[in-house]
Amino acid sequence: APTADSQLTGCLVTAWNNAWLVFENRSRAFISRPTPGCVARAKVADVLMLRKNEGPGLTYDLGDRSAEACRNPGCSEDSISLGGRMEGPEAFCVKGVLGAEVAPVTHLPPPQAEDDHVLRPSLLHRYANAHRQIIVTFVNFHYMDFAITWVTHLRAAGCNNFIIGALDAEALT
Repeated sequence: APTADSQLTGCLVTAWNNAWLVFENRSRAFISRPTPGCVARAKVADVLMLRKNEGPGLTYDLGDRSAEACRNPGCSEDSISLGGRMEGPEAFCVKGVLGAEVAPVTHLPPPQAEDDHVLRPSLLHRYANAHRQIIVTFVNFHYMDFAITWVTHLRAAGCNNFIIGALDAEALT
């Protein structure tokens, strides 16, 4: 793994208007002081899928070495691929923030007899994405408008892997 003294060779990724240097081992280091054009040259990516380059003898924040890191090219799709492309429901909801299409409404089978409004593993499996990720929140009737807006924004971000629990009878209906 790259150490604090090693040459900064890799490629650049960006998210949230920040930049990271991705090393050959697919770890990332934060470029805290990017030079002009560094973020623009970087490849938009889900940086959370790349582990941090940190630990004994390693460095995560490049600090004074940011300019050196910014001399690297933007990453290619292959250099940051983690074994699968971010598409459709498997977009981890991050791609939506980075420009995904609005997620279509997931059409699920009609509720089964065991759907008694109790949070069960079968319910979680039905709504989770292919990576077994699910977003869960709860709402009461007085916050239903917020929940509807939240769902609209989740779908706009490419997400369908969520459930909302009702905290009162009014929210359930």
